[in-house]
Amino acid sequence: MAQRDLKATTPPLRGTPPTEGNLAAPPPRGTPPTEGNLAAPPLRGTPPTEGNLAASPLRGTPPTEGNLAASPLRGTPPQEGNKSPRTDGVVPTRATKRYMALPFNPQLKDRAKALRHAGNLSEVLLWNQLKKGQFKGFDFDRQKIIGNYIVDFYCAEMNAVIEVDGSSHDDKVEYDNQRDAFLMGLRLCIIHILDVDVKKNLAGVMDFLSRHPAFVDEAST
Repeated sequence: MAQRDLKATTPPLRGTPPTEGNLAAPPPRGTPPTEGNLAAPPLRGTPPTEGNLAASPLRGTPPTEGNLAASPLRGTPPQEGNKSPRTDGVVPTRATKRYMALPFNPQLKDRAKALRHAGNLSEVLLWNQLKKGQFKGFDFDRQKIIGNYIVDFYCAEMNAVIEVDGSSHDDKVEYDNQRDAFLMGLRLCIIHILDVDVKKNLAGVMDFLSRHPAFVDEAST
C-alpha cells in the first residue's frame, strides 16, 4: 500500500514521455532547444527552405529579374562622331581625360541632338571639313554640351571651341560674352567664325584655322 502511494505522488523525471494524466511541463524560458522544443530560427545566410524566404540580394549583386542594372555613369562620352576613321586609315584620337573633366548638363541632350539634325548650312559645310579627322587628324564633336551651354564644335585634344556666328547672334552680345567668359574659365580657346565666311569662302576659313595658334603643333614650329 505504501509503494502505491509513493508511485502516485512521485513526479515524472524531466524528459519522460507524457502519459495520460502526466502532461509534460513546458521548458523554462531560455532553455536550449531539444526534441519537442522548437529549434531557433535559421542563421543569417542559411539557404532558403519552405517558410524561410531568401534575403534580398546584396548590394552590387549582378542584375536579375526585378533587379535592374544601374544606368551609365553621368558624363560618359557619346559614341556619335567618334566612330569613323580618316580616309587615309588613321583613327583620330580623343583626349578622353580632358573630355570627361568638362562639366555636363544632361538636360541639354535632347536640345543638342535637335541642333545636330537641324541642318544649319554653314555648320554642315564646316563639319564636313572637320569630321573623321580630316582637319590635321584632330577629333571634333559637334554640338557639344559644356556646362549649361552647347558649342558648335569642340576639339578635346587642343582644348578649342569653334563657334559659327550668324545674324542670330547680333542681339545676344551679352549672352555670348557670358558664355565665352565661362568657357575661358575652363581654359578653352574660343574661335569665332562668321556664318557668311563659311558659306562664301570656306577655303579661306580652313586656311585661317590651320594657322590659328590653337591648332598649331608647337613641336613642329
